[in-house]
Amino acid sequence: MWPLDPPAVTADDCYTACAGSIRDKSAKNGQPARAYRTLLATAAAGISAASQRFEAAACEGSLPGLMAEDFKVTGFDDAEAYTVIYGQGMVQNRAGRDIYDMLMAAPAYRRCPFCGHGIVRQLDHYLPKASYPALCVTPLNLIPVCKDCNEIKKSFVATSIESLLIHPYYDRIDDVRWLNARVQHATEPTLEFFVEPPGTWDQIITERVEHHFERFELGRVFGTQANRLVSDILYGVKNLLWAAGSDAVHAYLLGEAETRFESRINGWEGVTFAALAGDDWFCEGGFTRI
Repeated sequence: MWPLDPPAVTADDCYTACAGSIRDKSAKNGQPARAYRTLLATAAAGISAASQRFEAAACEGSLPGLMAEDFKVTGFDDAEAYTVIYGQGMVQNRAGRDIYDMLMAAPAYRRCPFCGHGIVRQLDHYLPKASYPALCVTPLNLIPVCKDCNEIKKSFVATSIESLLIHPYYDRIDDVRWLNARVQHATEPTLEFFVEPPGTWDQIITERVEHHFERFELGRVFGTQANRLVSDILYGVKNLLWAAGSDAVHAYLLGEAETRFESRINGWEGVTFAALAGDDWFCEGGFTRI
């Protein structure tokens, strides 16, 4: 949901690095030998074409139209293909691992681009490797994410353009404010987060963002963090209110929001302070009178 610069390494170069480190498999324990080097060389053209189809569809917003049967690897069944090419060639061997580590290091401060909060710990296959093995080492199909987002997404594949998850390399939605929150009035004030689409968005991008927001449970994620923050600042807000009045509280909260919006216009921290600053009940200490 938060953008990343596309990887500098091409799909062809990545496949070459991964495949080049894989050795032939000898017969063992009743399992036949496998001439992996020859098989991988034979499969290279098909994998290159598959990556090109993926990249074109991602640019056009037509990824739901890609059929899994068109993304097989010649000479391999699906599980063997991604186990050998991705598991051995990228994760375990040096040349591929260098690319893996580069992809993992892409997000600033290791912040997950799917949720904007968690710490990057894994690579997710945007189109799952189990169904689209020809894309298992296509860099633009590999998204560095946090463990929670990877577990929530699992093998999800969009069946319509409206259910297409926001792709960090292709979708740029963070140039305008779309995240908002409302204050729930109680002795312990809490916040409820929601998507507030700007007027410049069409219906499709609105539905995609709302679907992404719901699938990754971002309302719960942001609300949990925001409510901890509110609890932490409540004592100071009370003291400021009693010492200088509601205008001072409003100014403090607005300043905190502006500081955070400077780096992330849709970060939950900035939205939290902005929602509090815009709520007269909170600024006037309504939580002290319940």
